[in-house]
Amino acid sequence: MKLAEKLAAMSDEQETKEEIVTNEIVNFFVEKFESGEMMDAFEKRLGKQEICLRKKSIYLEFWTYLPGCSETYFGLLNKKWKPENDHDYEHKGVNLNNIYKDVLCEIAELTKENFEEEGFEVKIRSDEKNKRFDTYVIDISW
Repeated sequence: MKLAEKLAAMSDEQETKEEIVTNEIVNFFVEKFESGEMMDAFEKRLGKQEICLRKKSIYLEFWTYLPGCSETYFGLLNKKWKPENDHDYEHKGVNLNNIYKDVLCEIAELTKENFEEEGFEVKIRSDEKNKRFDTYVIDISW
């Protein structure tokens, strides 16, 4: 096998691993929506002010472990997907830092679809406060 062919095979294998891990993470959140856990969590977090304003902002985030800080996770409404070793930034041979933006986009779209199916209006914007990772604020109104 020529070197270029060998490298192409290695690249294809890595892309496949990334797809598998991406799907695993997104499916965790699909399950939470399908079971009703997400809507329950959303409802429990509504306060009087949000009900009066007819709007609630929720955060979709990714974080990697730092000593003294939180573990590695993807989170939405306090539901967190964590890798096999939550003090690492890899899962099944995939560096989560390399895929987190795509994963967040898919979860954001999943969230938008599910809340719109429930009759809400949804707007997604970047969280300007988080300087370490691109994360999202999801504004939900009714």
